[in-house]
Amino acid sequence: MFVSDTHLPQVLAPEAYTSPEFHQREIDKLFLPGWFFVGAKWELPYDGSFFTREILGHPIIVWRINGEHRAYLNVCAHRMCMLTHKATGEMPKLKCQYHGWEYDETGNTKRIPDAKSFRPLENGLLGLRTFRCETVGQCIFLTLNENAPPLDEYLGPGHEMIERVTASHWEPNGTGDRVIECNWKIYLENTVESYHAEAVHPTSLVTFPPENECFHTFGPRWSLLRTAGKPDNLDKMDIVAHRWLGVTRDPDYYNMLVYPNLAIGKMPLMSWVDQAIPCGPNQMRIIARGFTQTGLKKSVKARIMRFFVRKWTGAFLAQLVREDCSVLPDVQRGLRSPLQPKGGLISAREERVFHFQKFIDGAMSGSGPALERPAEWLPADNPLGQDCRAGGCGSDACTPAGHGVVE
Repeated sequence: MFVSDTHLPQVLAPEAYTSPEFHQREIDKLFLPGWFFVGAKWELPYDGSFFTREILGHPIIVWRINGEHRAYLNVCAHRMCMLTHKATGEMPKLKCQYHGWEYDETGNTKRIPDAKSFRPLENGLLGLRTFRCETVGQCIFLTLNENAPPLDEYLGPGHEMIERVTASHWEPNGTGDRVIECNWKIYLENTVESYHAEAVHPTSLVTFPPENECFHTFGPRWSLLRTAGKPDNLDKMDIVAHRWLGVTRDPDYYNMLVYPNLAIGKMPLMSWVDQAIPCGPNQMRIIARGFTQTGLKKSVKARIMRFFVRKWTGAFLAQLVREDCSVLPDVQRGLRSPLQPKGGLISAREERVFHFQKFIDGAMSGSGPALERPAEWLPADNPLGQDCRAGGCGSDACTPAGHGVVE
């Protein structure tokens, strides 16, 4: 059920994963114009809560005030010190650690110690740089580009996917913030193909799902996998857990990549949103947040199952990440080799890698989004459909909202 009937070529040369010049072009063309997933609402539980991030070299502070999430450059307007070096904390007022300058929620100066020594000081002359900040589901996004499109437009069908997999009956279950010694594209190419499952995940995923249970769909700036193919042990656990929790079971696994760098995943008992942020041509940082199915029942039996599911899904996701991170740096080392083998071939099972590489190649060359949506792949009235080579997935479960949307 793959879209491609034959193998596909490797689109990007090794230099696309190792060259500082190519890396800088990616920053300028792909990343700075867009939106970044920076965290989840639960990380800012009350007014005054904050967390800090570094996005492409820009120190950022995200602060909750009056129930809203606001984002600022984490640099004081006085002598350019970072307001704070802490990763998280509470700050009733935005206050610089160096000389105590305070700012209001709009970024304007609120209190300047010994203000008279700065006279004359015009109103509005100094202040924090602010950034647009929006939420979808339980996730917080910001953009460094004041001319960026609205978040829902930028995410496309990924916007609804995030809402579905982080809804109120999905509770927080784990955070990930890790540096990996590989190019950001290597990490994302790994997330969109199942071909490595048997070799890299022999005890967790065990094997890759059969072709007749894999459904790939593509848009100009995203791709989606839906599959029912999972190891028997996961299916049995899912069935029992959903019965105890009192929720209808959706047995399928969904994996969506919103280009260039946002991945959304869902299994019956767990979901996650993660983003690969480049730190250089040979290094990246992953920001990930996990969620667990909580169910509807309030019984003792359901509470016990919720506790068990949280523990098991957290450990399962952590194992997958460890296993992937054990091999991805070696891919980077291979790409840096001065000599290369007679290779570079992508299987039909890995066709989402090909689509992703075509997007990158098109963006870098200025030819626009890769592989504009062919009608035979994806009907316009079914934006998250299954395998649509015949003009529709043919499933009674499909809706105008799309088969890929989790009900």
